[in-house]
Amino acid sequence: MDRSSLLRLGELLYGEGGRWGAQFAADLTALGKGKPGARKVSQSQVSTWVNDRADIPAWVVPLARVLATKAQVGLAHRSASLAELLADPEALHAPARRPSRLDRLRQPHPDDRPEDPGPPEEPTP
Repeated sequence: MDRSSLLRLGELLYGEGGRWGAQFAADLTALGKGKPGARKVSQSQVSTWVNDRADIPAWVVPLARVLATKAQVGLAHRSASLAELLADPEALHAPARRPSRLDRLRQPHPDDRPEDPGPPEEPTP
């Protein structure tokens, strides 16, 4: 893995903007936990790799592949979920507007409504 591959992977996994080093370091650390030779990775280590001040260690490559694969699977699941959501014609429509609290307060209270006077009186001849 070279610097350009690491940069591309970081941007694809965590978004463009260059502030992904801390999350990448945390993810590498989490993947290595409990494995022989596991080490804690810091953001400054990732920064030295990205800035080409140190070579990217060989042990990073398989962990980076795992992260890329997990991200790809997650993206496929999210894509399928979005497709299901878009297939439902009602899913992304605005719901019927519920009256606001203020609207409900403006309506007359049931106790304040006039009583039903009954049927209208018929005119007398």
